Amino acid sequence: MEINRFGQFLINSGVVDEDAVLDALTVQRRKRPHIGQIAFRRKMFTLRQVPDVLTTERYP
Repeated sequence: MEINRFGQFLINSGVVDEDAVLDALTVQRRKRPHIGQIAFRRKMFTLRQVPDVLTTERYP
């Protein structure tokens, strides 16, 4: 998993260690809904179209 710039800043500043940043990023990714889920909830896509959207999101 890649550490973002803000996470790297916190590590370099001694505020947190790398494990804490990686844990926070994992939680953030789990809680953030996928774009396909949002589009389906807003009725922008059908259930058949959602897998294509999710594939595109993961492998742009």
